[in-house]
Amino acid sequence: MSNAATGTSATLKELKQACWDEEIYARATTYIFERRRNVLRNQLLVLDLIHVITPTLLGLLILGPLSTTPRWLVVALGLLAIAGSAITTVGIVMGWSRRLSEAHHSHVQNLSIADAYERLVKSPPKLKDTFMSKKAAVDARNEVQTQSDGGIAISQHEKAFGHRAAHRHRKRPCAGCDKVPLSLRSSDCSVCGSFKLLPFVW
Repeated sequence: MSNAATGTSATLKELKQACWDEEIYARATTYIFERRRNVLRNQLLVLDLIHVITPTLLGLLILGPLSTTPRWLVVALGLLAIAGSAITTVGIVMGWSRRLSEAHHSHVQNLSIADAYERLVKSPPKLKDTFMSKKAAVDARNEVQTQSDGGIAISQHEKAFGHRAAHRHRKRPCAGCDKVPLSLRSSDCSVCGSFKLLPFVW
């Protein structure tokens, strides 16, 4: 969380700008963990399907007429079962289930914080003191969540993606290229682009 415009001497305009700055940071973090959550969820879903489908098909083949079962099919199912077990071991070692829970929690919390900042700016109380009080409450939540997220490794590619997604959502120019991102595709910008995201998470 930044320290900009949080004192009593700050104008209401400066306080609102500080809220927008915190909102876009929380929004970027939201997109990062939303994507990570979805990827991990899909990985675990694929593993569950492999563990259900493979033994079922093998069982049907064993109970059926083996003489008419193509050997390549039996071999393929066996290899699929072995691959599923190997990937499951990797998932356990890398803590996919735990990381899915972390990503989901961070996504929910950061989304709530970003929305709270946005509501505060779009529907501000009439009194500056009331505005500051409400902002301080959101700042406190933001500080706790920022510290919590600090213990989770985030790659530079994910940060660039989150930065681009948040600026696209806010329709705000990137600080690097001074352009409003129109898509989530990477660009040549060193701030909101130059990222490569794998379709899986280790």
